[in-house]
Amino acid sequence: MPMYRAKVQCFVGNTLRSAGEEFEYNGEPFAHIEKVGGKAADPAPEAAVESEPAKKKWTPKVKRGSNKGSDK
Repeated sequence: MPMYRAKVQCFVGNTLRSAGEEFEYNGEPFAHIEKVGGKAADPAPEAAVESEPAKKKWTPKVKRGSNKGSDK
């Protein structure tokens, strides 16, 4: 997990951090903290790309009383 240092007193990860305090943080970096070491967080897995469009598992039934689909 990456290590960060607070530049100023700020609220990070549901905790109030003092200026100069070092802590582990996995969220998005922002202007009030600087990275001081540690391993980078694993990147989010990319969405799977489907080669074919999804097929319908069922077809909707025709409502009663409609003329669609009848031989009359």
